[in-house]
Amino acid sequence: MSNIGFQSLHIFRPSLILGDRNEKRFGEQMATYAMKFLDRWMKGRADKYRAVHAATIAQAMTNIAMVQAKGNHVYPNDVIHVLGVDGG
Repeated sequence: MSNIGFQSLHIFRPSLILGDRNEKRFGEQMATYAMKFLDRWMKGRADKYRAVHAATIAQAMTNIAMVQAKGNHVYPNDVIHVLGVDGG
């Protein structure tokens, strides 16, 4: 990863992504309903499996782009939730 020639590399690893889509997939719809229900209990170690809305991921990416951090960075789902809050 570090020898690709870029000054920085940011990899975002979200869990199930929530949001409106043009296409419908039965398995994703069922997972979305289940995750929305389970979300309130997914704390601590389970936090990394919480579903995340596409807008939250976009906000996290925007916040990271504004910081202009150099180097290689990987953002797991639980970190994306925190970074996706306005202001990072």
